[in-house]
Amino acid sequence: MPSPQARALLSEQLARERNLAYRTEAANGTMIPDIPPPPGPTGTGTGTGTGTGTGTGQKTTQPTLPEGVNGAIMDAADTPPPPAPRPRPRP
Repeated sequence: MPSPQARALLSEQLARERNLAYRTEAANGTMIPDIPPPPGPTGTGTGTGTGTGTGTGQKTTQPTLPEGVNGAIMDAADTPPPPAPRPRPRP
């Protein structure tokens, strides 16, 4: 374990670097680009289509998560397991 002086020096250097990073970001703007979300399947984009489709294609909806839940929906977790194979009779 480092000495108390070494820990204090390291903490001071880290605080200095953090403050410099905050000041630099405030002066120059963030370095994380503003990426728009990908276009959704609803067709809300600004396409140049004619709009003469029949609308008979298969439509799928994304399942929504319950309030306060983060993560993926596992469809396989809700389905029963496949039946076990029957053993073959021996001659």
